[in-house]
This record gives sequence, C-alpha cells and structure tokens, in this order.
Amino acid sequence: MLTLPVHLPRQGVAVAFYPHHVEHLAPLCQMFDVPLLATTRKTQAAAMWYPGLRCATLPASGADSLAEVLEGLQRYGIILWSHFFPRADLDVQFKRLRWQPRVVYCPHGFSEKNSPRNGRDTDQDIRLLYRLTPADGRPRRIIGGDLPRWYYEAQRAAFDARLPAPLVATGTDRTVVYAPTYDDPLKRSSLAPIFEDLVAHVPAGIRLIVKPHPILCADPRVLTQMRRVVAASRRSVLIEDCPLTHALLSRADALISDMSSMAYLFLAYGRPLILLNQNAGRIGDVRTSRLAACSTVISPDGYGQIWTSVLRQLQQFQPTPGTSNARVALYDLIYGSAPDVPRIASEIAAACIS
Repeated sequence: MLTLPVHLPRQGVAVAFYPHHVEHLAPLCQMFDVPLLATTRKTQAAAMWYPGLRCATLPASGADSLAEVLEGLQRYGIILWSHFFPRADLDVQFKRLRWQPRVVYCPHGFSEKNSPRNGRDTDQDIRLLYRLTPADGRPRRIIGGDLPRWYYEAQRAAFDARLPAPLVATGTDRTVVYAPTYDDPLKRSSLAPIFEDLVAHVPAGIRLIVKPHPILCADPRVLTQMRRVVAASRRSVLIEDCPLTHALLSRADALISDMSSMAYLFLAYGRPLILLNQNAGRIGDVRTSRLAACSTVISPDGYGQIWTSVLRQLQQFQPTPGTSNARVALYDLIYGSAPDVPRIASEIAAACIS
C-alpha cells in the first residue's frame, strides 16, 4: 500500500450504492484517506470486510434516488463512485443545489455486458479506465488497471484472516466456484436452467462454492431458492455477503461462470475456466467473445454433462506456462501490468484541481 495517502485538493468521499461497488472503491479510499458512504445497510455490511475502511450509512432508497444522495454530500468537493449516472442528470442536480463537485467514476468490472455503456460514461469529470478501454485522448481519463487485485494482494494476510470458515479449504477436495450473473437485457444468466442440477450432482472430491452476482442476492425470492437448494447439498456452499472476489478466485481450482467480470478476473490465475453459453446461436453468444479462446464453452444442450467437463479439465490441466499463457495474456491485454499506484493517485488528485 501507499506509505502515506495522497491528499486531494478538496474534501473527498466515496459513495457505494451496491455491495459489489465497495471492492472497487476501497482502494481509492485508502489512496486518499477518504471515508466511504454506503446507501444501504447491506452495502455497509460489505464494507466491514475491508481492514481500516471508514464507512458510514447514507440512507437512500436506491441508486435511482440521485437527488436524495447528493443532498447529503454537499460538504464534499470530490465524489468517487462506481455507479453510472448520465452527465445530464448530474448537471440538473448540481445546478439545483448550486454546487459543483468533481466526480470520479470508477468502473466496477469489465465484461461485454457493460460495453455499450463505455461510450456514454466518458463525459464524467474524471474516469478510471481499464487498459483495453479506449482512452480517447482526453486529459481526465486515467488508466487504473485491476486495483482490487492489487489491493487484495497488498493486504492478503489481513483479508484471508477475515474469510468465513466455508471458504478456508481443508482436506484434499478441489474447489470449484460457480459465479452466475443476473439476467441482463440479453438474458445471459445460467442460474435458472442449471443451478439445481449443478448443486445436486457435485462429484466426490469436489467442493462447490456458489458466488452469485450481488443483484441476484438482492432478490428475496431468488435468494430463498438458492438457500434451499444449497442446504440440501453436503458439498456446496453459498456465499451471500462476502465481497472479496480475489480472495475467492485465488483459491479456486476452476471457475464455472456466465459472461461476467468474474470470468475476466479469473484469467489472472491461469486455471480452467468453464464458460456457460446461455445465448448459444443468438445475440450474446459467448463464442464471439475473446474469452472463448481461453475457456471451455458449454451451451445449454451440454449442461447435463457439465461435471464431466469440469472433471476432465481438472485432471488434464497442468499449471505450466504453456497451459496458462493465453489466459494471462488476455488478462494483461484488458487490465495491463500491476497498477502504478503512486502515479494513479497523483493523476487523480491533479485532475481534481481544475
């Protein structure tokens, strides 16, 4: 971590609207020694996983209550967040409040799901980018890379000490993570068609950790169903409230995933990736993604044999450069090398001056 925080030119604050935003904002909070305000109690609970993170709750009815949130932030001159608000909406509220803070937008994951938005959020005051995102030559576009991974690695012992017991492997079982996403407009989630059968048939010698997208966990009906299914399995664990993505992925021998940022992040570990192709033959077919060359793609007609595919991958996989180079190369293409944290912090601070 930084020896000393970099001081922002005006008083700053980070605002998290959802639990999964905390993972992306926590590194910035430490860089600049600023507090994090959570708009829900569940988001505040997610912040408790992060050592030294100062967090308080800013009550709001959700991410759509922009006016309500901004009214509680007027003593700050710099706002960092990971939720996209169109610039026109922000300007209406700033004009109403006679207040003009600097807004730093920090993306909360890379995947094809949010690529249409990438062109619309370039009108933020300061925008952090992943390496692959076009920087478009604007002075307030700053390459940040995979800051959450750097943040985890820099404090790994502290994070690992906080892990819930089900995540700490014991014995010789291999760990497989299933990371279903929510249903975006293209209906890419595999949860409904595969979940019950996947959990019911976990093979001997395998421990399945189910890490749903937080939006799935926010739906009481879906969460109740997932709890019911997992409770009937002796080889499965449901992770509801632990936001430590890299702590989980670093322990996984294989990942079963929809098209999501989890799949891209797992490339860093060079291990077997099984990509579920819920939209086979339609818009959103994952075989058109860069991930296809780095994974085993399974379409719905092959879901019944998924554990056969997973076991084959685990048996054949050898953790050598020859088997992991393609995965690591794609990760580096998207996120770049390890973040230059002092540079990133200094560039953000400088961009907030003007």
